[in-house]
Amino acid sequence: MVSGEGELPDEGEIIAPIARPEDSIITRCVHPSGKYAHTSYKVVERFGDVNLVDIRLHTGRTHQIRVHFSHIGFPLLGDDLYGGRMDLGIERQALHCHYLNFTDPFTKKENSQSIHLTDDFDSVILDLQKIR
Repeated sequence: MVSGEGELPDEGEIIAPIARPEDSIITRCVHPSGKYAHTSYKVVERFGDVNLVDIRLHTGRTHQIRVHFSHIGFPLLGDDLYGGRMDLGIERQALHCHYLNFTDPFTKKENSQSIHLTDDFDSVILDLQKIR
């Protein structure tokens, strides 16, 4: 879940290179000298300025989702490192992998796994639906 000023388009592509700033070993940022990074998203549900988004990673850079969404002005809820809101009852980054698809390197077979949202996610969504 992300939150920001204005309206997040219904879907989009974020293609922005990610680098590590010289003054930090933890954080990352969008910077021209960074490595190519590509994230796609679709808004699943809107709750005022909070958006539940379905995200697809095309690359796998450190902190990619967090950096990309912060870069476009919609940081993750619960992500104080990248400017996310901390007032909606989630005490961690509002990030959850609900679907994974990969090719097994040994068998070469396609594998898909999915899982429901966690209780803390469901709780925040229910609270947001009440105040909508």
